[in-house]
Amino acid sequence: MLGMGLAIFFMFKGGAILSNYLVPWLLLLSVAVFIISLFGLLPMSAFRDTRPIAGIGFMYVSYVFGATVWFWGFLATYILWGSLALWIGLGMFGVGVVPIALLAAGIKAKWTLFAKLSTLLVVTYGARTSGLLLVKNIASDTIDPKFPLKLAAWNWILFGASFVPAIGYLTLIPTLVCSFILSFSKTPRARRHGRMPLAAFAGLFIALFVVGWFYPDAVARVGAANRALWQAVFEGPIVP
Repeated sequence: MLGMGLAIFFMFKGGAILSNYLVPWLLLLSVAVFIISLFGLLPMSAFRDTRPIAGIGFMYVSYVFGATVWFWGFLATYILWGSLALWIGLGMFGVGVVPIALLAAGIKAKWTLFAKLSTLLVVTYGARTSGLLLVKNIASDTIDPKFPLKLAAWNWILFGASFVPAIGYLTLIPTLVCSFILSFSKTPRARRHGRMPLAAFAGLFIALFVVGWFYPDAVARVGAANRALWQAVFEGPIVP
């Protein structure tokens, strides 16, 4: 009996240490896939040809969000209420650690943690539901066999990744190349998939040029606001 108790203790302790290490990296990954979903999968879902791939993409990113909120809930439950609450949460088919973490954060007035976990939970189920609804349309949607489906899908994914800090510099050139290839495609639908990202890049460049020309301090202020947001989300304690 004592040996089982010690085993459970070290299992929970080891899980908390693992979660403390994984959560910051999972948060970075979640932000990256959220941006790709917003600028890549969401526009892709507006077109009949790429809608099924967008649905599958939303299903995959929901697992990233789900893993992040689960490990974060595991760690928050252990820190705020201890091993007993964690045991109860894991006993609820494993998913109970998240609602217990929300309950603990609410009772202990950890409103920042409560807001972050709630937002991530809503995003998880929102992405999962969107993916299921889009995947249901696979059978009913007919795709032109001449349409370059893979090229169009990768173009939108690279377009979304272009807005992710750090890796955006690596995906910008491939996005432009794919967009130009699609813009000169034989099918009108493929040309739309190529010209819309090019138009978005051109509009963004013009907007940044105009703002930077007439309001030179605005770019610096936006940069400072982004840095402050980054510090508030990632550089603070995981469980304040």
